[in-house]
Amino acid sequence: STLQVIFTILHAGGKFTSHGGYTSAGGLHGVGASVVNALCTWCKVTVHDGKDIWSMTFEDGGSKIGKLEKVGKTNRTGSTVTFKPDPTIFKTVHFSYSTICERAQEEAFLLEGVKITVKDYIHNEESEFHYENGLLAFMNYLHEDKDVLHEPVIFSGESNGINIKCAFQYTDGYQENTFSYVNLVRTKDGGTHEVGYKTAFTKTINDYARNNGLLKEKDKNFEGSDVREGLTS
Repeated sequence: STLQVIFTILHAGGKFTSHGGYTSAGGLHGVGASVVNALCTWCKVTVHDGKDIWSMTFEDGGSKIGKLEKVGKTNRTGSTVTFKPDPTIFKTVHFSYSTICERAQEEAFLLEGVKITVKDYIHNEESEFHYENGLLAFMNYLHEDKDVLHEPVIFSGESNGINIKCAFQYTDGYQENTFSYVNLVRTKDGGTHEVGYKTAFTKTINDYARNNGLLKEKDKNFEGSDVREGLTS
């Protein structure tokens, strides 16, 4: 079954299909679900396909494979994955509620309009993250305790089939902060997308300065470190 392939075979991911899943999703190498299963004492998957509810259970790192069973009817779609990490592999099998919430909030900023709920049934805690204007909310969150110099500037566009959305805002500080993502994946080490943005930003500032007489003919151009001082992107 498809579920058995996804949860027991490496590299059975969307990256290796012709459906173009990478236009909006990160990963898709076909190792996420199968590796989680391999590191668990048990893993149970329930799928609602709009008509039927299907269930399948794996045990002992996926070496024991249960039958794919039809367990009910539904008019909903979506999947539920429940798993228990193997304590013989990990030093601790306790999840950090705060770490999961940080990741959920970050995804909610980037996935505008999507509501993400995190529940801790052991300590009876619940957090909900939902933003209609995600990048604006993200910028306001980053600058909660900062003195900003203007309203956030947000723009978007498409080139060669690649969609880009960007927000920036200056503070009265000296630190430059750039948070870049590709398909929800944080790119802490930068990349061509970040280099291109910074290069274009510096060029735009310099062009404006030249065209409006702020830089004279004999003056040097501003450097990137100059124009990005106090800038959060």
